[in-house]
Amino acid sequence: MLTVKGWHKLFCYLKPYLGLYTIDLFFALLESIATLSIPFIISYLLDNVVSINNSHALDHIIWCGLVMLAASIIIYWCDFYIVRYGYLVGAYIERDMRKEIFTHYRKLSCDFYDNQEIGELMSRVTVDLYNFSELFHRGSEETFIAFIKYSVVFFILSQINWWLAIATVTMVVPIAIFSYYYVIKIDKAYMDSHQKIAEINSQISDSLSGVRLVKSFFNENLEIEKFSIANNRFVSSKKRLFRIMSQYYGGVFSMTSLMTPIVAICGALIITNGEVLKISDLIMFLLYVGVLVDPINRLLGILPQLSDSIAGYSRFLEILDIKPSVVEKKNSINLKKISGHIEFKDVCFRYAPDKIEVLSGLNLDIKAGSCVALVGASGAGKTTLCSLILRFYDVTHGEILIDGKDIKEVSLSWLRKQIGFIQQDPYLFSESLFENIKYGRVDATEEEVIEAAKKSYLHEFITSLPNGYKTVVGERGALLSGGQRQRISIARVFLKNPSLLILDEATSSLDNESEFYIHEALNVLTENKTTIVIAHRLSTIRNAERIIVLSDGKIYEDGTHSHLLNNNGIYSKYYNIRYGHGMEIWFYFVNLALKF
Repeated sequence: MLTVKGWHKLFCYLKPYLGLYTIDLFFALLESIATLSIPFIISYLLDNVVSINNSHALDHIIWCGLVMLAASIIIYWCDFYIVRYGYLVGAYIERDMRKEIFTHYRKLSCDFYDNQEIGELMSRVTVDLYNFSELFHRGSEETFIAFIKYSVVFFILSQINWWLAIATVTMVVPIAIFSYYYVIKIDKAYMDSHQKIAEINSQISDSLSGVRLVKSFFNENLEIEKFSIANNRFVSSKKRLFRIMSQYYGGVFSMTSLMTPIVAICGALIITNGEVLKISDLIMFLLYVGVLVDPINRLLGILPQLSDSIAGYSRFLEILDIKPSVVEKKNSINLKKISGHIEFKDVCFRYAPDKIEVLSGLNLDIKAGSCVALVGASGAGKTTLCSLILRFYDVTHGEILIDGKDIKEVSLSWLRKQIGFIQQDPYLFSESLFENIKYGRVDATEEEVIEAAKKSYLHEFITSLPNGYKTVVGERGALLSGGQRQRISIARVFLKNPSLLILDEATSSLDNESEFYIHEALNVLTENKTTIVIAHRLSTIRNAERIIVLSDGKIYEDGTHSHLLNNNGIYSKYYNIRYGHGMEIWFYFVNLALKF
């Protein structure tokens, strides 16, 4: 069930559309009045036309017929507006909610995504909010209509026979108690169902994203089996839900169907006991009971759907309640110009309180405009160190300074605009080559995009394609080679032209010829800029001004290539091994040997 906070949040979503929603409720009220008028008119006909000899009976019949026709027309147009525009309120709110949760996703820090599955996050945006219009539009409208009809009918019936009116109203109490009991069970069942469909989405996302890995190991049957397990769990969850719903529907509709015969029997008993109760009044009573039963049945009929919507809305609120761990200070500043001097002061970092430290008491001073290479075995902390500069995460202890200013004191947007980050496995959007390059600076002109492509030696390849720069690269750039994807990521940084550069083995996916040209281009790009290179291959760092060897989250060696060779440490041991065996493997074995 929703909390007060959840309902308040819901009203905040409604506020911009309060005018449209008020008109919707007005038409719902008008439709209720028109519906309630029909039994009264029928009772009038019975009293003034059928039961007595009335010379103006035809006139009464015509006028009553016209009034009921007018009421029917009003009901039609009210329902037309309610369905056409009333649902629109729910759709608008659903749209705003999706925008908010997507925006919230963009604000959450990297540590949130480290522990989440993309398929499940997608489910929160799509499946969980799919039936939200049911919760807001039909739920509130049907409740409003039921309340109006119930109040008016009770007043009218109490004027006819007080005890019969009380008996009619009292019959709703066990229905409400029965419904409340089952709605709680249905809520839990829907929450479980939403969780199971999120697991299916996650399974699909994983399997399709890794389709090449699956095919390379010929594990299609394994993926089908894993999907079948998740799919069967979903069916089992649905079975429990349908069992509860069948009990609910069977009980509630049988209870509401008893209302009319019970009222008829009570009315007959009243008449046989000699109390004054006209046949026309009893018929009107029965008609009004039918009027009561209709909104009750409609409301109770959509309660399971409302439970589904509430379950999705609750999961939606769970995400919104998560706060980003990396937060920009309110009084953060933008530095006018930076030289690129980076300092790590006693920096410690762990990804979670229960995890081991990745960096421990690290002190590092990177001079402005220098080129520094980071080497070390997997898990040594190279990528983590660079992620901290970008504030993907915040340090557990210590501080990182840029030009003497703690990076926590400057705005995130400014900080990240100053840094160009080229990953080893670059991500491409399923858009055109032009849009993928332009992502480096969204306000870039066509000429600037082409110039960036030329600098990364992409222009000739792109112009040879039938659609040129409009060529769509496919999911994650599937239609391009690894080297082409890497050069697009480099072109983005050319376009961005940042003050600081972080290269995570930027040339690892290039052939020898392309690598040579890219090195030449990077020499131009990195001129007079602070550059940090995460290195796995010796050829990319041999000319670095400074090489930092990381091991177990600490700086193990620090110096130039020639200095480290003479130091007879990890770097020297690796260099003296004929490479071709792979730097990471040898760093692993060297580190392992040193530990023992």
